[in-house]
Amino acid sequence: MGFCNAKPIWIKDLNQSMNIMLGAKVVFDRSDDKQFRLKVTAYSFYRVYLNGKWLGYGPARGPHGWFRVDEWDIPPHFLKDENVLVLEAVGYNSNSLALADQPAFIQAELICGNDILAYTSNCNNDFKICLLDHKVQRVPRYSFQRHFIEYYRMDSGYMSWLENVVEQLDRKEIEELPEKKYLPRRVSYPEFNVFSPVSIISRGCQELVDQPVPKCVEEPVEFDPKHDYKCDIWTASMLNEISDKLKGFKPEEYQADPFKVASKLVTTGSEELQHPCDEDSDVELAGREFVIFGFEINKTGFISFDIDVKENAKLLVTFDELLRDGDIDFQRSPCVNNIVGYELSPGRYSLDTFEPYTFKYLKFSLIEGAVDILRTGIRTYCNDEVLKKRFKTKNESLKKVLNAACETFSQNAVDIFMDCPSRERAGWLCDSYFTAKAAFDLIGDTSIEKNFLENYALPEKFDYLPDGMVPMCYPSEHTYGIYIPNWALWLILELEEYLSRSDDISLINIFEPRIQGLIRFFEGYCNHDGLLENLESWVFLEWSTASNFVQDVNYPSNMLYSAALQSAGRLYEQQDWIRKGQEIALLINERSFDGSFFRDNAVRKNGELLPANNYSEACQYYAFFCEVASPQTHAELWEVLRRDFGPDRDCKEQHPNVYPANAFIGNLLRLDLLCRYELYEQLSSEIIGYYLHMAEKTGTLWESRTDYVSCNHGFASYVASLLLKTRTIELVH
Repeated sequence: MGFCNAKPIWIKDLNQSMNIMLGAKVVFDRSDDKQFRLKVTAYSFYRVYLNGKWLGYGPARGPHGWFRVDEWDIPPHFLKDENVLVLEAVGYNSNSLALADQPAFIQAELICGNDILAYTSNCNNDFKICLLDHKVQRVPRYSFQRHFIEYYRMDSGYMSWLENVVEQLDRKEIEELPEKKYLPRRVSYPEFNVFSPVSIISRGCQELVDQPVPKCVEEPVEFDPKHDYKCDIWTASMLNEISDKLKGFKPEEYQADPFKVASKLVTTGSEELQHPCDEDSDVELAGREFVIFGFEINKTGFISFDIDVKENAKLLVTFDELLRDGDIDFQRSPCVNNIVGYELSPGRYSLDTFEPYTFKYLKFSLIEGAVDILRTGIRTYCNDEVLKKRFKTKNESLKKVLNAACETFSQNAVDIFMDCPSRERAGWLCDSYFTAKAAFDLIGDTSIEKNFLENYALPEKFDYLPDGMVPMCYPSEHTYGIYIPNWALWLILELEEYLSRSDDISLINIFEPRIQGLIRFFEGYCNHDGLLENLESWVFLEWSTASNFVQDVNYPSNMLYSAALQSAGRLYEQQDWIRKGQEIALLINERSFDGSFFRDNAVRKNGELLPANNYSEACQYYAFFCEVASPQTHAELWEVLRRDFGPDRDCKEQHPNVYPANAFIGNLLRLDLLCRYELYEQLSSEIIGYYLHMAEKTGTLWESRTDYVSCNHGFASYVASLLLKTRTIELVH
């Protein structure tokens, strides 16, 4: 798992600088009778080329202070008599939800058989180290949740860097860094398959205007996030305001600002083509022309293209999961800027973005110059295991949804379980509870889940958070001190299910102090009745009006608390926890259930806790999911839910006092309950009602009922597990 000779290194005095790209290069000869492999880890990320061909990307993410090690076997057919191995690594040194904020380094060994041919160290010159400053450093952030956009200024010497044995390098002095702690990768390696677009959607001309074009923002109607946040995180996320809490570059520091340019582009002429295209389809652009490519479905990976630059060119590449009025709105999703920029001198280039992105549509906008786009595609970064599965079914609609669920899983389970592979790439609790079920049913093991949970188990503490609390997503850096207390309860539920899937009692034992800390944390919020009251930070249930009713006593939160206490009690043989969970369930029935529905909350007035007349669909599902209610104890309510609710409910006519649920997570809880109670025919029908339109539009499953935000969200892949349980679909081994 560790290294024999290699040391962690970086360019001297730059390992804590933001958005720096390092290059490392080694030349070696072929050996016909021995296998070559590269052992490597880095921070923040690295990629590998051999003789100009893409070899790998990583590492899999670990927790603060721990780093996962990759071992890439070098295919013999990649080798020449003399070979050029290039490592490129980026150190972001900035907080995000996708990665912890830790100093940059790279550590690598090239191995032939049992011999180490080259390794990173301050005491040798095996790897030639340089600063790759063609990646522009001082640029805007890509999103609040991720790091920086990519903007490049390069000449054709970049291809020489990747491919040529002899080359003049501006070599840099390096420094060895403190020793690291290592973890195994554990999860399978991506195959990095390249997919071409299936059509040219349109092409035309654009002009630059003096002022930015006003953007019409569609606001979600059900839930106001500002209602729950106790600080300025929402404002910061919308505006990407740089501060001590959100590291980045301020506008006056930018070396390039493609957003400013893109926001002033106006289409002056456009021709809808819908032409089919293949790998050999090339497109010439000159002046301010653009072209939009369409892919078969939503995919996640690296934008990959070959381009012949005839005249000095400025090129903006924008992308999205959807088209809006036939065009790409690169800022459709809040807080996200789907744009990459290039300034290229004449020559031929074969380029890949360093970061993975998610899109179905890809637009090249030439600002100046003349180019010939010879090839374009997406080099996928996903879990390929699930995409090799084969299923049989007679229902074509269910097959479409299942395929979309598998695609969604593959793109959100490449190293840990993620919420979405686009704006965040973050490992969120709650989401992981559902994605882990899909992983076990689809690929048959718990390796990704072990990585995900291990990341939560190993850190001694989590900075910025109260004692006992865990991050809502991880690995990440929560400088705002925001957490979702409910999500910590989902962690406990997932741990119990993980044990049943894996028999990994050792990880459960490692978690015990962390779970004890969580229990103590929540005890501090129990009122004299034992119910949680006035939970702090971001009390969140789902993306619907239900999350506006979270104070003072929120009953869905207490339902989850009841279930988590009993789960923790079973895990660690704590009868007091089990008993307390059962008592809370009784109290909820007494205080929340009005004979027809469960109320969402109670509010305290003049010292007295009074029931509020707030009812949400999600609250009802939480009650049954957490076994505060059952079809036996609440038969009439269950029948109303089963009969009157679901994808076809008319919310204005049927129970208008009960606010509707959303895809994350109320609708999925409903489907889980239909499965739990073996209502398989209704389950299949409702899955089609909830998800078929998503599968047909993007080939992936969404975060919300509508396409306002992410159209590729990991939790929704649990639909595949549910479909397999209906027995209408068969997994063919």
